[in-house]
This record gives sequence, C-alpha cells and structure tokens, in this order.
Amino acid sequence: MKIKALRVRNVGPFGEEGCALEGLSDGLNVIRERNEAGKSTLFSALQMVLFEMHSSRKSFLQDFRHDKGTGAPLVELDIQLEDQVFCITKQYLSSPFAVVSDKISGTRLYEKRDAEDWISSVIGSDKQNEGPSGLLWVRQGESFQQPKPDAQSGNALFSLLEDEVDLVLGGQRTERVMQRAEQRLAEIATSGRLNPKGAFKDALTTLEQLEAERASLETKVRLSEETRKKLQHLTDELEELESGGDENITLELKVAKDELTEAKGAADRIRDLRQETNARQDDLGEAKNARSSFIERYEKFNALEKRLLETNELVRQLRTRIEAKEELKAGLTKTLTKRQTELEAAKAEHRRAVLKDKARTQYLRRATLEKKLDRARALASQISEAKARANRELPDLKELEQLSSKIIELEAQARTSRPVMKITHAGSPVRVNGTETDSAKEVLLSDQTRIEYQDLELVVSIPDTHGLESRLLRATEEMSASLASCGIKDLNHARDLNAQRNSAANALKRLVVDLKDVAPDGIASIEDELNNTPIGEVTSEELDDLDALEATVEAAQIACSKSASERDAITEAIHQERQQLMTAETKIEGDLALQAELSSSIGEVEQHQTRLEEMYHRILELQELFSRSEMQLKEAERNRPSIEQASARVDRLETTLKTRSSRRLQLHADIGNLQGQLKNAGQDGAAEQLAEVESKIASVRERISEFEAERDALVLLTAELIKARTVRRNKFFAPVRKAVDPLLSMVLGNVSLSYDDALVPHELQRNGSTESLSRLSGGTREQIAVLTRLGFARVMAESGQHMPIILDDALVYSDDERIQKLFDAINVVAADVQIIAFSCRQKSFENIGGVTIHPSSFVSNTS
Repeated sequence: MKIKALRVRNVGPFGEEGCALEGLSDGLNVIRERNEAGKSTLFSALQMVLFEMHSSRKSFLQDFRHDKGTGAPLVELDIQLEDQVFCITKQYLSSPFAVVSDKISGTRLYEKRDAEDWISSVIGSDKQNEGPSGLLWVRQGESFQQPKPDAQSGNALFSLLEDEVDLVLGGQRTERVMQRAEQRLAEIATSGRLNPKGAFKDALTTLEQLEAERASLETKVRLSEETRKKLQHLTDELEELESGGDENITLELKVAKDELTEAKGAADRIRDLRQETNARQDDLGEAKNARSSFIERYEKFNALEKRLLETNELVRQLRTRIEAKEELKAGLTKTLTKRQTELEAAKAEHRRAVLKDKARTQYLRRATLEKKLDRARALASQISEAKARANRELPDLKELEQLSSKIIELEAQARTSRPVMKITHAGSPVRVNGTETDSAKEVLLSDQTRIEYQDLELVVSIPDTHGLESRLLRATEEMSASLASCGIKDLNHARDLNAQRNSAANALKRLVVDLKDVAPDGIASIEDELNNTPIGEVTSEELDDLDALEATVEAAQIACSKSASERDAITEAIHQERQQLMTAETKIEGDLALQAELSSSIGEVEQHQTRLEEMYHRILELQELFSRSEMQLKEAERNRPSIEQASARVDRLETTLKTRSSRRLQLHADIGNLQGQLKNAGQDGAAEQLAEVESKIASVRERISEFEAERDALVLLTAELIKARTVRRNKFFAPVRKAVDPLLSMVLGNVSLSYDDALVPHELQRNGSTESLSRLSGGTREQIAVLTRLGFARVMAESGQHMPIILDDALVYSDDERIQKLFDAINVVAADVQIIAFSCRQKSFENIGGVTIHPSSFVSNTS
C-alpha cells in the first residue's frame, strides 16, 4: 500500500477550506511546517480514516472537530494497491458515512460496513496500534519507543521471514496442529487463567446445582432430629431461668444503689471543700502579689526620678550646641552667597574676554579650547571621584535612629521593670554576681542574680514577664547586624559616614553644574571643535590674559565649593543633634508618664510603712485559713468511698436483670418457631431423592475429570509447540539484522542490534561490549527506534508487502552530525519504501532530500 493524497475538512485547525497533501511520491515525502500548522492533526486524521469507524461517537471526535465550526469532520485518503488507486472517504458525527471508490473512474466499490471491512483487510488490523502500521508509524512524542511487533504485525513479519529463507521443516504442519489445539482449548477454557468454558463450564454448573440439591435433601433428612434436640435444649434453659434468682439480684441491686448515693454525697462535700481551699489559696496569692507589686513600684519611682535629672541635663547640652552651630551656619551661608556673587562676576568677565578674543585669531581660540578641555577633564575626574563617595552603600540612617530610640526605650523599661536591692548594715563584704559591692549602694537585679554574704549564697531569679529583655536583645542584635553588614562601628560612625556621603552628593551636583558650564555639549564636542580649529597665526595686538581670567574663575569656583561643603557639613551636624534632642525629649515624656502612673498607684510616701504592715498581717491571716481548709480536704479525700466501683456494680446488676428478661422472651419465640417447623416439615421420599442425586453427581464428576485431562493435555501440547516455533523463529533474525544493522552502522558506527523473542530491539553490541537500550542517551534511543522501523519496512517491502513509514516529528533529540547520517539512511530506504516525514524543524530538514509537500486547500474527490 502507498499513500497518494490526504485531505481533511472541519478537523482541528482546518475549517471549511480544509487542508490537503497532494502528489505524494513513492519515495521520501517531507512536510516542513511551523508549530501549530496542523501536522499532528493530519497524522491523527490519517489514523482516524483507517482505524476509526465512521459511525463512532467517541468523545475524542468532538474534540477533533474544527475549533470554531460545527461542520462534520471529513477525511479523504487516496491509496495505491498494486496498479489501482482507491479513494477512501469518511465523514463523522453529522450524517456519517464511509465510501471506498475507484480514483480514476469514481465508481463506488464499497459503502458503510463493507467499506470498513475492506479497509481492515487492506491495513491488516482494525486497531491503530496493531498490524504493520502500528509497527512502522511514529506519533509525535513517541520517538523514544522501540517498535514492538504485536500478535498480528509480529506474525506477519515472521511469516515474511519464513518465506524469505524458504524454511519448511514441518513449520506449516506445526502451525495447523497448534491452531486446532488452540481452537479446542478456546472451546473449553478461557485465555489467561484457563477457567472452564462451554461444555466444560456447563458440566461444572450442573455439578453445583446437583450438589445444592443434595445439600437441601440432606438438610430435610437431618432437620427432624436436629430440631427436636435444639427444642429440648431451649426448653431446659427456659425452665432454669424461670426457676428463680431474680429476687436475690434485685436485693443486691438495692444495696448497691444505696452505696452509690452515699458515695455521690461524699463527692459533693469534697468538691465544696476543694472550692473553698482554692478560693483561700487564691486570696493568699493575691495578697502576696499585691505586697510585692507595691514594693516594686516604689523602687521604680525612685529610679525614674534619678534618670529624669540625667536626661534633662543632656537636653540642655544639646540645645546649647545646636544654637552655636546655627550661628556658625548663618555665617557660612553669608560667605557662600558672597563667593557665588564673585564667581558670577568672574564668569561674566571671562565670557566677555572670550567673546572679544574669539574674533582675533584662531590661535587664541585653540589655546582657549585647550584650556577648556583641560578644565573639563579635571572636572570629569573630580565627578568620578565624587560619585564613588556619594554612591557608597550605607544603612538607612532614619531606620538606625528609630532602632536606637527603640533600644533606649526598651533599656529604660527594662531598668524600671527590674527590682533594686539596697545593701545596709552589712558587717561583711557582699558579692553580687562575683563582684564585691559597697554597703548602702543600690544594685539593679538582672534575670539571674547570685548574692554571696559570709557563708550564705542566694540566687534571685527575676522572670522577664513582659518580654522586655528578649525584645531588647533582638533590637540590639538587629542594630549590630545592620552596622556590621556595612563595616560600621557604631551609630555615630554611621552618622559621620552619612554626613560625608551627603556632602559628596552636594559636591557632585556642583561639579556637574560646573562641567555643564565648561562643556555644555560634553567633552567630546570640545575635542571635535579643537581638532577642527586651524592652528592660526599670532597677531601683534594686545590680548586679554585668559589664563588669569580662567584662574580667577577657577579660584572663585573652588571657594564656592569649599563654602558650600562647610555649610552642608554644619547643616548635617545640626540635623544629627536635633535627632538626638528629639530622642531625649521623647524619653523624658515617657519617663514622666510612667512616674505619674507609679505615683497614683503607691500613694503618699508617709503611708508606705503602714500599708506594708497591713499587707503582712493580712497574708498571715489568709495563710492560717488556707492551711485549715487544706487539712479538712485531705481528711475528706482519705475517707471517701469509690463512686466508680459503686456505679459499676449498679450497672452490672441492672444489665444482668435485663439480659435474663430478654433471654426469656427470645427463648419463648425460638421454641414456638421450632415447634412450627416440626409441624410443617415434609419428609416423604427425601431419602430416595437423595440417592438419585448422588448417582447423577458421580456421572457429572467423571465427565469433568475428562475435560480437565483434555485441558491439561492441550496446554502442554500448545506450550511445546510454542517452544518449537520460538526455536524456529530464532533462525529468522538473520534477515532482520541484514536489513537493520547496515542502517545502524551508517549512523552509529560498527554496531549490531539484538532482539527478544517478539522481535523487540533489546541490546546494542558496540566496541566488544553489550549495552541495554535503557542505558543509552535519549538521542541514541530515538535514532535506533527510527532505523529499526526503516529496516522492518525494508524486509516487508522485499517480500512484497509494502506499508509506508510515517514519522511525526520523530527526529527531535539527534545532534547535527547524526541527523545528517540519518537523512542518508532514510534516503537509502526511500528507494524501496514510501516514507512520509512531518517536522517543525524547517531549517534542519532543508537538506533531507526527497519531495517537499506543501499543504493546499481541500478539493474533494466527490466535488
């Protein structure tokens, strides 16, 4: 079979205008188109017209319909068989039909089901993955997969190989015996697990029915005796239950309920005592906490008073320094204004002189340009240096100031939250955290403070209840990390660097302005003008001293830059000290608010001692009440009865009474049912029927044994014949290797390919070693898959069975050198076999050879 043309309409991206591949040659045909041009759609349409029945309603056909149309998908395929060309036409979904006609005369040869049967006979299969086409066609994305001959395509290929070597040796007779054995085995057993089938299965079904009938008869025979025994057993059990025993259980239940009531009363009394004990314990804890809180707030109040004095002094000093620097800034600003005026005057004088001298000589013009160029280059160099200083990466000073303020605030809060220990009247030295401390000195306690006095050692633990210590630690670590990331020592160093960077930025702006004045159009324009200015001649006229004027301008510019830098530096210093002043004032406001809050809670100083004594006596009173309640609770818990044990006993006895009652009711019902069964059971003739059924069962079992023996014999015979056929087929691999190995050697060098029993490529022999295909690279496996299919097609063609090879983007992973060798192999095979290659690699496939097919519009065979 050879494909001559393919046409589609209302399929995928192709609408009513459709698409056609006309003029396909008997050799290599190449369709090189861009992505999404519909190449894979044409491949799918080819598979669909050959393998999908026109009446199919599968869901993928709806997806295969044209993207924006509602027309029915239509596919036409022209194929050549020997010297006659046929046209296959199929329409799907709406008004489906299938027609096979003569291409030349247009005569309809087959329609509908007859057309489908004719197509299957031509292709050799009715499934797209089976038959010769399934062996030789490669869909996009499946280029790695090696050809796997299935039952149909494999047998066809083996048959061709047998014909080629003309090997008889009883092969045909063996095949006929195998066919008869397989046919008989298929009549009595299923494939795979060999489960019974047909007459064998019918015999097993008859046996099951007879055994069920026998079981029913045996049940009838045994029913009378078993029913009487069971009835007697139930009657004895009922008499035992009704003979008494419930009265004793009822009395025992009443005693158990009384014990349960007493245990619950004791539990209520214990619960009340526990609530009273907990309440008194809470009162005691509150009293202790109140006294500790009072002492803590008083100590914090005194610490805040001292810190406020220090902060106010710092504020006074900052304001004095700011006022002094403001006066200095005003003087610098005045100086800068004066120098800028002088600079403008000098520039005006210089420009006047330049305009005057410009008309004189080219010589002076060139001298001026040279001076101007030197000045511009000097300014450019200064700008480069200023940029380096101004673009230095530094942390955000505002964020650092905020973080510093946060650390100061957290340190203040942490100091106020820590208690202060005052040492008085110490006869011996006192050591705090290993350091000796003077008497009458206050010590701020940390979270873990070790105190040593004579032979006494005490560790005081102050919990960080508000998380101030951890928050202060995180803020300090964040500040250190931010400074360390830029190599900065501390906040003052950061302020100095920021001031230097800002000064450099201001200087950069001024230098840029100066360069703009010297070279408005850039240094290159001055160089061009200098190169284009003739040397000229010196005249006798008196010339202005341009050097002196330029020196005056330059000196004025330097003086302005210096004054501006000094003013910017003092401005930045004033800004930094104002930030410090704001931080100190914010700290004072926070401390005053905290001091006012503490003063409102601790009251007048004269009443402190009285309140402390009252709190102490209250704590002693509450401690006495708590101890008394705790002793009463322990005594009650020691003597209370177990509720769980009493409750479990009541439940057990109640369940026993209910179970005995339920059982009596069930026994009455069961006895009535058995008595009814004895009355209604029919036993006449059951023994004779049972004997007859036993005889039938023996006969059927003998027939089943015959089937089993026949099945086992057929399985053994088939297995032996398959082994013999496998041995015979192993002799046929030479023609396949003869066709495939030369193609492989054209691309991969001196190699050989081995196959498994099903002719599936298995291993590659190369350089004296054997390599599994799974261990090869993706590109090499792709090349072997294509070359093997070329070889299979060549073997089939040499034996008279022509089937085209179709490659849909099958050469994706090959390198430039090997793809050229693959092109050579493809052209060698194309001399005997039709090849249709789809590819989106337009540039790479320019030199593949063959005939390039360009898709055209659809022209129906029936139009």
